[in-house]
Formats: sequence, C-alpha cells, structure tokens
Amino acid sequence: SGRPIGDIIDEDLRDAVAEACRLSGATSVVCMGICLGADTSFSYAARDPRVEGLVLLDPYVFRTRGFYLRWLAS
Repeated sequence: SGRPIGDIIDEDLRDAVAEACRLSGATSVVCMGICLGADTSFSYAARDPRVEGLVLLDPYVFRTRGFYLRWLAS
C-alpha cells in the first residue's frame, strides 16, 4: 500500500490491544515481544496508555558506558 512499515505495525498493535480489551473486558494490557517485537512493543507502549506493562526478550540495548564496562568484565 506504500505506507511506512512503522505505521502498519502501529495500526496492527492498536487493533490487537483494542481487541484484547474488548474480549477480556480489561482496560489495559501487557505487551510482550521478542527481538524486534520487543523494540516495537517498547516504542508503542509510550504512545498507548492502555499498555501498562511490558515483557521484553532480547530488546535493543543502548551501548552506554555501563554496557561497555560490563562487556569488558565478562
């Protein structure tokens, strides 16, 4: 459709959250993602107040000073 993939993913997540809330009667959800799904869930949660928790497996790690110190120590 020529739309950016990020817009398509956001729409899918918005629909999934709405459907989960509708089916369960809940007003909030916990999103879970692996790898790119973790990154996507993390960024989406910042924009949807219905996402109240995250389970992130293998998300992107910002390479901070602490990252390098732990990496060197391992």
